[in-house]
Amino acid sequence: MIKINLEATSQYRDLDDFSEAYYVEVQKLIVDKAFDFLGIFNFQHLTPKTDISNIDGNRIKKIVSILSNNKYQPQPITLSKSNQKGIKDFLSKNIYPSFNSANDKKQFENLLMFFTNQKNIKGIGLKEIITNKPLELEKHSKKLNKHFEGLLKSSVYIALIEYLLDYQTIHTNREIRDLFFQNINVKICPYCNRNYVSYIEYNNSKVIGPTLDHFLSQKKHPFLLASFYNLIPSCYVCNSNLKSQKETTNKKNLNPYIDGFSNAARFKLLPIPNGYSVFLDIDHTHSNSKRISSKQKISGNAILFKLNEIYGVGHRDEIEFIVNTCDRLNSAFESNIQHIIGKDFTANDFYEFYFQNYYDESNFNKKSLSKLTRDLIDERLKWIF
Repeated sequence: MIKINLEATSQYRDLDDFSEAYYVEVQKLIVDKAFDFLGIFNFQHLTPKTDISNIDGNRIKKIVSILSNNKYQPQPITLSKSNQKGIKDFLSKNIYPSFNSANDKKQFENLLMFFTNQKNIKGIGLKEIITNKPLELEKHSKKLNKHFEGLLKSSVYIALIEYLLDYQTIHTNREIRDLFFQNINVKICPYCNRNYVSYIEYNNSKVIGPTLDHFLSQKKHPFLLASFYNLIPSCYVCNSNLKSQKETTNKKNLNPYIDGFSNAARFKLLPIPNGYSVFLDIDHTHSNSKRISSKQKISGNAILFKLNEIYGVGHRDEIEFIVNTCDRLNSAFESNIQHIIGKDFTANDFYEFYFQNYYDESNFNKKSLSKLTRDLIDERLKWIF
């Protein structure tokens, strides 16, 4: 519903510029883990054996667990960087799969080379899958899925990719967390414009924060787990309760990093017994419709996130309050209000003062129900705005 943008205080020019900074931090973690993975792989398969004594012991355990398809048990051997013989014996007996063909082994090596930023696949590098925009990401995903089709049939390699592209580092890694939440201007869920998703920490510990929705699903697009334009800060209701495992696509849905509803979809008042409800009026003939989206994309999001049902039923108290607030400014005040606006402050100033919300669409992600509020006020008080 609401387009995501940068904080006004951000040092970055735009989202593309910021995605480059995000990549710089994220790729450090991905490449570091992938090199350790490659070290374990070479330790098992190369002659002479590589030295893995510089790899953190806990990371060795995680990597061996993935390679052994979660068959690893800490007993009877201790997997540590000082116990290379024990690791070698364990891998030789238990590693899954066992690379029955030279092609299996080569593809696995290519996968690790891709994640260590040493090899492009079909002209696609690690930077492209982290920074490119949604349409390009979808194309990259299809190419990489096709190239590694054989490996992706195994849960081992899915687990490997999930480990390397662990998007939860946005919450757990301080450098990435600070970079992300200090620059991305999302305090209200962009899908519903209802629930607060501000990241708040106390004593260096997370208190609350947004969930991260994968616009293109994790299941169908495993290579896009950490892609900037594929991670939508959103509320739990939209991400888990409403969307859950349902697929969103660039063809049928709006990605909030790219577009919002703007004026191509407006909440309209609907009189009902004892009050008002609202419905979302999608005007696909609006002059901005081609720029922001098609009717199909807006409808796709409205249906998926049940905007008509939630707003029409769940926010009748707020709707009534907005209507009553507007009706207090009847036409008898028109000349006085217009005189004040023209002399002392702007229409935006008056709007924010009187209605305690934002009129400018670029600020809708700062306060709950800001789009509903403006749409109804525009309809009710046309003589002011």
